[in-house]
Amino acid sequence: MNRSPRSFLTPVLAGLAVAGLAVAAEGCASSSSGGTSPAPTVAGAGNPPTLTSTGKAVPAPLEELEAQSEDIIDIVPGGAWDDIAADVQKVDDAWGQYQAEAADDGAPATISDGIAASIAALDLAAGAKQPTETMQAANDLSAGVVELYGLYEIGRPVGIGRLDVIGRQIVFDADAKDKAGVEAQLGKARSEWSVIEADLAGRDGQEVTDRTNGLLDALAEQAAAGDFGAVATDARDFLEVVDAMEQLY
Repeated sequence: MNRSPRSFLTPVLAGLAVAGLAVAAEGCASSSSGGTSPAPTVAGAGNPPTLTSTGKAVPAPLEELEAQSEDIIDIVPGGAWDDIAADVQKVDDAWGQYQAEAADDGAPATISDGIAASIAALDLAAGAKQPTETMQAANDLSAGVVELYGLYEIGRPVGIGRLDVIGRQIVFDADAKDKAGVEAQLGKARSEWSVIEADLAGRDGQEVTDRTNGLLDALAEQAAAGDFGAVATDARDFLEVVDAMEQLY
């Protein structure tokens, strides 16, 4: 993922309502940016699907979608809206190039529809220069992209990507002082972590696993105490540990 340092300076709107989109069951989310944009869901909601790998390498447009979604989240706090607009255009182009291939490769319609909804929300929010909604839509897009990685040979568990999405969402929810949101995301993080922890430890990743467990415990205590500043700080540390997980593969 090789992300640049994060500085999530703008809080997400509190109380995001869970929409009745079918994509929620696939672990994807779409953002609200006001007006007629798609109704929001919470990133990482529901049970993620198990996809059958095609045995192919990840298509370049899908990699582009993930790279641009992360870059948008990184640069929104700085207010570089011309750069953000350029990234959003790359997202639109990449999805146009990949959409038919996704269907051919067996992407569930619920995931593809969720990605399309997230991109529509991203276009709207970025066009209106709405920082909170732009970052949320970008993370929701990443949530769908991560699931589609399961169609390809990525050499690592899809759960690592899910943890990345969840970690960013924890930062958003902490900035919004949304205790229920933070705790829900921590539950999802622990669920994903329980699946991959043993494999990581077996790859000379004991330091990473120890750090992950320590951070998850600390985040739970901080959330219970309502210490949202500490939650946001440790969630950013958690994101760096997620990068270290990826490097073990």
